[in-house]
Amino acid sequence: MREAEDFIQDVHAHHRAALLWRVRQWTAGDAQLAEDVVQETLMRAWTRRGSLTCVAEELRPWLYTVARNLVIDAHRRRAVRPYESLGDGDEEPVAACHAEAVADRVAVVSAMRRLSVAHRRVVEQVYLWGRPIGEVAVELGVPAGTVKSRLHYAMRTMRRELQGRA
Repeated sequence: MREAEDFIQDVHAHHRAALLWRVRQWTAGDAQLAEDVVQETLMRAWTRRGSLTCVAEELRPWLYTVARNLVIDAHRRRAVRPYESLGDGDEEPVAACHAEAVADRVAVVSAMRRLSVAHRRVVEQVYLWGRPIGEVAVELGVPAGTVKSRLHYAMRTMRRELQGRA
């Protein structure tokens, strides 16, 4: 049990401040969310202490990756359930934000419809499904560079399309 306490004290002493600073950047200064993310990250480190090392060059990237994933999860949760992230009486601004988000989605779908099938497929696979470029290249039977090029030109076209809407 003493080893577990030593591990978490070491992690806390050597990494917490840097981790909190980075997480505050990722959460746009949301101090409460940053604290929660850091606490959960340290808890996960503690539960995996047997497979982790205290060497800073190895542990800190692991801590940052876990924290970054927790921040992304928190943002996704808020996007799915915006009413739960606000207190009583704040429903009207959320409704306006929701309407704006729906309008944005409609604009993005409209812009995607204007892309060629090849470009649209690459955007869907990489951005919507989160697939790596290499996998998409294999599936489409084209080089990875072609996938990257299609992605670049598709995003440039969509950006122009969406800027014209604003």
